[in-house]
Amino acid sequence: MRRFVVAAAAALAACGASFATPAAAAVPGASAFDIYMNGERVGRHVVTVARAGDDVRADVRIDMAGKVGPFSFTYAHRCTETFRNGALAALDCEDKEGRRTKTLTARSDAGRISVRASGQEKTAPLGVLPSTWWRAQTVGAKELLDTRNGKVLPVRIRTVGPETVQTAAGPVAATRYQLEGSTRADLWYDRDGRWVKIAFRLRGQSFEYRMATAPDAAPRG
Repeated sequence: MRRFVVAAAAALAACGASFATPAAAAVPGASAFDIYMNGERVGRHVVTVARAGDDVRADVRIDMAGKVGPFSFTYAHRCTETFRNGALAALDCEDKEGRRTKTLTARSDAGRISVRASGQEKTAPLGVLPSTWWRAQTVGAKELLDTRNGKVLPVRIRTVGPETVQTAAGPVAATRYQLEGSTRADLWYDRDGRWVKIAFRLRGQSFEYRMATAPDAAPRG
């Protein structure tokens, strides 16, 4: 059971050129997604983006609780991203899986990003994006920084095409992208580069994010 929760959490936290705007130009906002597993609501994912002086700060909150067969699970993820001059400058994350707590910190330093996760020191390249999905620049990425374990994950992302996504505020026109890496996922962004949906399968379980807030209020960058 614990292996399933770890993998699911990694996919949730980790899981076009016209969107390639610098982080410094990010538009503040907030969005919330209800998380469904096999059609049943098991949690919520909230992203809040604001300016802090010349920096852009994004706060991510994930809370889940549910059952897989006879086994119950709980999971909470908190992550704060700081972007400076268009690049990731700092990352502070915490995972709570049942009674287990893990932390991750990352800082831009001397031409690289120094990462500390689970007591281990790692490095990541400057300009890497964290695996938090809210930025449409994700669709142009070749690698992502996993916000649970600090690993740099190679990814391949292709455009599937235009689709209509249902949100709490009604249908919205979006473009669907397919991500392949340690986890395969489908991502949807609207025409303004706002993240409006993600869906994936993991170990026989189907996960889907359904947007619970108006797309116009969502952050973009």
